[in-house]
Amino acid sequence: MGDKLGISPATLRGCGGAASSITDSETEFSKSITKAIKDTGDAAGTLTSWAFGTALQSCHDDWGKALKAMKTRLAKSGDLLRETANGHEWNDQKIYDTFTGVREQ
Repeated sequence: MGDKLGISPATLRGCGGAASSITDSETEFSKSITKAIKDTGDAAGTLTSWAFGTALQSCHDDWGKALKAMKTRLAKSGDLLRETANGHEWNDQKIYDTFTGVREQ
């Protein structure tokens, strides 16, 4: 079964890097999220006496939490993909060492 799951450590690292780079505060994605949260909060603040202002504030609060959680999850996924790549390489090396008779000193 392992031969059918051939995901290279380089591919895992690449995916991990992509996931982490999305959450970098300098990317367009990150800037767009930050701007959307700020602008919605600003708009809600100017409409506090209107019923719509309360609804907009609720939207700001809920989406702000969800988008921040998504960024956190993407960053963690990037870390875990890189850790998985390291684990694959470590395991592959141990298997190679075992079959070639290499022993740790």
